[in-house]
Amino acid sequence: MNSKLLYEAAFKFDGAVLFLPLSLAFCVLILLWCVRSFRRKEAAAVTRGSFLFGSVVMVVAIVALLIAFFEQARMYDGIVGAYKRGEYQTVEGEVRSFKVTDEQSESFFVGDVAFAYDYSDRHFGYHNEAGKENLITADTGRVRIGYVEYPRLGPVIVRIEKLPDEAANN
Repeated sequence: MNSKLLYEAAFKFDGAVLFLPLSLAFCVLILLWCVRSFRRKEAAAVTRGSFLFGSVVMVVAIVALLIAFFEQARMYDGIVGAYKRGEYQTVEGEVRSFKVTDEQSESFFVGDVAFAYDYSDRHFGYHNEAGKENLITADTGRVRIGYVEYPRLGPVIVRIEKLPDEAANN
């Protein structure tokens, strides 16, 4: 019996992905409107100080959004990109010590590798989301997990295969 692929990391469109570019565009438009209004002196209430303060706030917001956007792109390349290039490790064995903590996070071991994630994680690897069927449970049995070691996140799951039970092979 062959293994069954349960999960493979890939780009998944998520509406939250649009937040960064739309917020960036909004901040740029507000900054351009402020510059236009100040140059035309249309708003008598706009003083030099409030204009400068607003401009600084918008520039800081734009820089913060650009940093967040490039961090997301770097994370995508570091997780999904590494998987697509074959730069990941695998471990196989029984799922052990499966725990759900406060209905907010899960953790388990396969072999000597510990996996843990929160339901609210926003990264590109596998993580169970509240209300969705879980691929990994205490009774999952033998699996082969591909993972990428990512800074600050630890092992991020990029592939899950269900392996046939050893008893079924004998």
